[in-house]
Amino acid sequence: MTIKRACAPQYNKGMMEMNQSVERKITPDDLRHLQTDRDIAINLIKYYARQYNGGEHYNQLGSSCVMSAVGTINSIINSTQYLSGKFLFPDEIHIERLVDFFLDNRNYDCDKKILTFFMADYLRRKINELYRDIKKNKWAIMGDERARTEYEKKVFERLEKGLKQIRLWPSRRRFKGRKEYLNILRKQRNVIIKTFNELKEIKWNKENKFSAVLKNNQCLGIEELECDYILVRIGIMPNIPVIDLDITEDGLISVDMFNVTSLNTIYAIGDVVNPPEYSSIILSCGQGMRVAKHLLGRIEKEEVQIP
Repeated sequence: MTIKRACAPQYNKGMMEMNQSVERKITPDDLRHLQTDRDIAINLIKYYARQYNGGEHYNQLGSSCVMSAVGTINSIINSTQYLSGKFLFPDEIHIERLVDFFLDNRNYDCDKKILTFFMADYLRRKINELYRDIKKNKWAIMGDERARTEYEKKVFERLEKGLKQIRLWPSRRRFKGRKEYLNILRKQRNVIIKTFNELKEIKWNKENKFSAVLKNNQCLGIEELECDYILVRIGIMPNIPVIDLDITEDGLISVDMFNVTSLNTIYAIGDVVNPPEYSSIILSCGQGMRVAKHLLGRIEKEEVQIP
């Protein structure tokens, strides 16, 4: 593996934004305070990032606060340039301490909970970006020889333990269905709609009765409900394979115009490449026809061979 040197930070814009809004520069003591075990950092980021609600939360924070938060994270990640080689990877930053640090040193009156959701989601994206670059051997380190050595050490530690993209599959905050039917349901006293819940297990007892074990993805609490019937809706959550393919920020398999993945002998169609709001059988069929025609052309050109 080759480590390339760079004369400028990867996120110059973030560095400038940070310098405009910071009341004091980040110090090595700050980094030590923000640093935590990698597993702890990732678990906290998953927990908070799945609660980030995109545009709604962005608007509540305001663009100025958002850009300052982004600049803070980018500056911490790229601090090696002005902290004598000291820096943190995004997957070792304690999100709760980071939010406290931001609010203590920035002049913003914003909702701490929503800020935590946003910063966790942004850290998740930076982690995924870092892991993709490491896998492709496409990364750089700014700073002195100590920084290069420490960066190389952290990279190899992550390669040994494995690099997994952080994908979030949040339970819906809203029960999906036709409005007229939902209105009827809500008027029934014996009907309770539970959101943010995930079915973890179905239990049967000796009397041939069963119960559903639910996990609340907001408070992480577990609840067991006795049931007479369970109706299963499969849903449209993509079943992403374990194969090492490039994944988009939305958790879908990345493909080109012919549905070829990052491995040019593998094609992907259907729910694994289509956002849920655009997923349909007709669209998947059309993608299948496109793949068949493209593959036939490659076979005729002898780019690929049928075993």
